[in-house]
Amino acid sequence: MNQPRLITALKRAREEKGWTQREAASRVGKNGMDHGHFHRIETGEVRPHPRLAKEISLAFGNAVTRDQLLFPEDYMTEEEQLEAKAS
Repeated sequence: MNQPRLITALKRAREEKGWTQREAASRVGKNGMDHGHFHRIETGEVRPHPRLAKEISLAFGNAVTRDQLLFPEDYMTEEEQLEAKAS
């Protein structure tokens, strides 16, 4: 699934915590997750499996929800929606 690159709730939450993508990926689940896969989720290129979405949400202390990860377009600001349409 090719989603437009956008500022997702995951990216906002990661930046608020001051984590790099690599740091955030290392906090997911018991053994962390692949940095590249985290990047693709954050940029909206792919959507996580529901179980992985839950693990990411837990790693972020629920600062980003499972639904925000599974349905990012439902949580885009108007500005982000316009930017996505333009790309």
